[in-house]
Amino acid sequence: MARGDNWLSATQVKNAPSGSVIQDGGGLSLKTSKNGGRCFYRFQINGKRRDMGLGSYPDMSLSDARRERSKWAAYAERGEDPIAERERQRLEAENSQTTRPLRKWRQWCLRRGRKVFAVMVCADAGSPPESSM
Repeated sequence: MARGDNWLSATQVKNAPSGSVIQDGGGLSLKTSKNGGRCFYRFQINGKRRDMGLGSYPDMSLSDARRERSKWAAYAERGEDPIAERERQRLEAENSQTTRPLRKWRQWCLRRGRKVFAVMVCADAGSPPESSM
């Protein structure tokens, strides 16, 4: 059975020597270090080669890295920059309706000298109390 773009097995990734870069195909690579490895996707946009970090092994499995590579490869194939798109999605999520009330509530606390409370609650919090919005 042909592997196509998936050249590596989980065992090969686990046993890869420290300091090496191993290729999985389709632009997915793993750069190993003493502490684990970093998965990255290499693509080309407008004649420029770019590397996009996807996550760290073993926190991100090989199959998860392949899924991420496929997701971002679709953008590159359309001529869009996957790194710019990821940043756009991050900013959109940051400004979404679910996080905006919490940020406004935190700003309200900070303006009124409740810094410790705002930092402690907003670090772990769900949503702010209804009366503060």
